Amino acid sequence: MRVAVTFLHAYARAGARNIELDNMVKRRKLGVPVTPKPERPRCGAKTRAGGRCKAPAVWNLPIDEPRNGRCRIHGGLSTGPRTEEGLRRTLEALTAGRARWLESRASTS
Repeated sequence: MRVAVTFLHAYARAGARNIELDNMVKRRKLGVPVTPKPERPRCGAKTRAGGRCKAPAVWNLPIDEPRNGRCRIHGGLSTGPRTEEGLRRTLEALTAGRARWLESRASTS
C-alpha cells in the first residue's frame, strides 16, 4: 500500500536541511517575503550551444539570496588560497603529497 507523502513526511526526511527549513518557516511567519522559485535568478552560464544556462541559481534559504549566482553544475572553480598562510599550507601539502608519490613509485620499482 502506497502512502501519499505529506509536507510533514518530507520535512521529517529533510534531515540536514531542518535548520534551513526552520529559518524559512520563521521568516514566512514574521511576514518577511521569501522569493518564489519562478522569480529567482537563473544561472546564465554560457553553454556549448552558445545560449545561456536556464537552471536556477543555488539558493541560500536562510538569507533568501543566491549563493554565488550559478547553478549546481556551473558553480565555478575554486579561486584558491588568498592569504600567505593559505598559500603556505597549500604548497606544503603539494610537496608532501609529491614526496609520498615518489616513495611509492620507488618502492614498486
